[in-house]
Amino acid sequence: MTRLLLLFDHIVDFLISVGFIVLFLIGAYRMYDSYLIIDKASNRQLLAIKPESEVYVPVEIAEDSIAWLTLFDTAIDYPVMQGKDNEEYLIKDPFGEYSLSGSIFLDSRNSSDFSSEYCLLYGHHMKQDLMFGGLDRFFEMSYFDSHRAGILKTSAGSYRLEIFSVISDDAGNHLLFNPENSSEVISYLRDNAEIFIEPFNNHILGMSTCGTGNTTTRTLVFACLIPLMPQP
Repeated sequence: MTRLLLLFDHIVDFLISVGFIVLFLIGAYRMYDSYLIIDKASNRQLLAIKPESEVYVPVEIAEDSIAWLTLFDTAIDYPVMQGKDNEEYLIKDPFGEYSLSGSIFLDSRNSSDFSSEYCLLYGHHMKQDLMFGGLDRFFEMSYFDSHRAGILKTSAGSYRLEIFSVISDDAGNHLLFNPENSSEVISYLRDNAEIFIEPFNNHILGMSTCGTGNTTTRTLVFACLIPLMPQP
């Protein structure tokens, strides 16, 4: 009987040890997986091929790359992609490879040259302000006031960006999330946005990412598109 109890104790100890090892390996894998996702979202590799000229010419990345977006003094400094639909670049990086961090991408219904009156960009909400994770900061008035400038480089020339509004709204809002119906967007923002300043013009760029908490909530930051070079 004593031998059976000792054997049982050894088996239990062994199973507990195996359990701890399995939990450790699962935890280590999750940490490594999180590191890979964050590393993919980092723009370190991409900044090495960031264009210096005012006209955007994609180099060494997927042919779906149509522009380069920079919001000054933020972590947002990425190429802009446009897929055949609005699902493709949710899980594909600018090199065309599978990635949970995805890419910054233009709505598939927009003109790729950003001539649409209302252009809409999407990006994942990532930690460390990566991708569009830093858009939440624009709800702070002091941050909004000091980070309103940026630039969008396209194949036709560059646009100066002047941020004029930030709003938290539901993903089911067909006005904000349908770039084909743009005539009432500014009026809606004027009445509903958390922060709104009268825009310089009616050619606008929306930048959307997931909000916190409710999974259908979206944070959207809006900027005017002001040509820096004559657009053909």
